[in-house]
Amino acid sequence: MIPARGGSKGVPRKNIRFLAGRPLIEYSISIALACPYIDRVIVSTDDDDIANIARAAGAEVPWLRPAALAQDDTSTMQVLQDLSYRLFTEEGYEPNFILLLQPTSPFRTLDDVNHAIELYQTTQCDEVVSVVKSKYHPNWCFHAADDRLVPYEEAVISRRQDLTPVYALNGAVYVYSSECIVNGVTKKPKYFIEMPEERSIDIDTEFDFQLAELVMAHGIVEGVVL
Repeated sequence: MIPARGGSKGVPRKNIRFLAGRPLIEYSISIALACPYIDRVIVSTDDDDIANIARAAGAEVPWLRPAALAQDDTSTMQVLQDLSYRLFTEEGYEPNFILLLQPTSPFRTLDDVNHAIELYQTTQCDEVVSVVKSKYHPNWCFHAADDRLVPYEEAVISRRQDLTPVYALNGAVYVYSSECIVNGVTKKPKYFIEMPEERSIDIDTEFDFQLAELVMAHGIVEGVVL
C-alpha cells in the first residue's frame, strides 16, 4: 500500500512533483511492482490527479480515500485499517501481510524491500521497519528549561566510541501482519532493517526535495528502481 493524499503542506503536491523527470510516487510504485513477494500494489489517495498517475504507472486505485481520512492528523495506521477493512468486506480479500511504502522515500532499493519481507517471513513477527543510524545521539542532545539547555540524558557520555548506537525510523519500508493492522501498532519490540543515510532521505521539505534532486543527478545511490 502506498499512501498519497493530495494535501501535502511542506511541499505542495509533492507526491506527484517530478523528481529526475518522473512523478515522485512512481518510484515507490515501480519498486513494489518489481518485488517478487507482492501480488497487488494499491495506492490510497483522495486526489484524482494522483489516482490517474498511479493507475498509469501500474498501480490499483480501487477507490478514492474519504476526506475524513485525508486530514493533517490522520494516521497512516487509520488508512491501513480502512484499506484492510474495505478489501475484506468488498472483495473478501485478506492479505498475508501489507507492505507500506511511503512515496516520500524514493531511494529505497529492491534489496531493502526484499530484506524486510524476508525478515518478516522468517521471524513470523508482527512488524518490520526500516531505520537509519541516528547522527544525533540522545546523550548529546538537550532540552530547554528556563532559557537554559539541560542534558536530555542525565549521564552525558563524551566519547563517541562509548555511545550505544541509536536508530531512527527512516520511513522507507514497513511490513505489517494483518493482525497488527487490525489491532493497531503495539509497543512490542519491532524487527528492523538498517539502511544507510543516503538511501534514507525522506522528502518532507523543499530542502529535502532539492537534496533528492542532487542525489539523483549525481547517481549517489545505486539500485533505485526506475
